[in-house]
Amino acid sequence: MAACASASSGMDMPPDDAPPPLPPDACVMQRYYRDADGDGHGTPAGSVQQCEQPIGTVTIGDDCDDNNAQRHPGRPEICDGIDNDCNAASAEACPTGCTLSRRPPPDDAKIYLFCNTTASWTNAQTTCSTAMYKLVQIESAAENSFVRATANSAFGSVVFHIGGSDITTEGAWIWDGNVPFWNGGSNGTPVMNRYTNWDIGEPNNSSGAEDCLEMKTDGLWNDIGCSNVTRFVCRR
Repeated sequence: MAACASASSGMDMPPDDAPPPLPPDACVMQRYYRDADGDGHGTPAGSVQQCEQPIGTVTIGDDCDDNNAQRHPGRPEICDGIDNDCNAASAEACPTGCTLSRRPPPDDAKIYLFCNTTASWTNAQTTCSTAMYKLVQIESAAENSFVRATANSAFGSVVFHIGGSDITTEGAWIWDGNVPFWNGGSNGTPVMNRYTNWDIGEPNNSSGAEDCLEMKTDGLWNDIGCSNVTRFVCRR
C-alpha cells in the first residue's frame, strides 16, 4: 500500500523548540547613555534601558568627562593641557618653544600658546594652525593686558605677531579666522565696535607693504611687513 504524502502549506515552519515570534508591536530593549556634552560618547553612569532612544542619549557609554566635548576616547590629543583621548598615557605634543597659558577665572575659556621661537607672520600662522590654534585674536583691553604681561614673562619685553592682517584687501583688517575688526588707515573705524589698540598714527602702511599686525612692548598695535621674523602668540 502506497504511503500517504503529508500536506504542505508551502511555508517554512519553525522548529518545535524555536521561541514564539514577537508580536508586531513588541520592541527590542536597548541601553542608552546620557550625552550631556554632545560629543557622541555618553557617561557610563545613569544609563537607561528602553525601546526608544531618549533625547540627549547615545548608544556608546565610554566617556571619561561628559561635561567636556574635548574629551572622549578616540579624540586626537592636541596641545591644550587636557587629556583629550581619556588615556593618561598618551603624549601631548606642543609646537617647539610654545608654552600653554590661560587667563584667570572667570575668563579662562580660551587657551593661549606663547611661542618663544621666531617666524614670519605667515609661518607663525601655519604653526598655530597645525596645533589647531589661530594667531591670537584680542577682544578686550583686559585680554590685551594679559597677553602683553604673559609674553613679558614668557620671552621678555619684545614685539611679537598677533593675528590681524589686511593681506586680502588693503585697509580691511581681519583676525586670523576671518573676523573683521578695522576698516581704513590711522583715521579708520572699528568694525562692529570691536576692540582695537592701535598706536598713534597706525596703521599707516608706511613701507607700502605693512599688511600684518604686531604688539609692541607697551601693548599698542602696529602694522608691519608680514615677512618680519619675531615671536608670536596663538589662541584657541
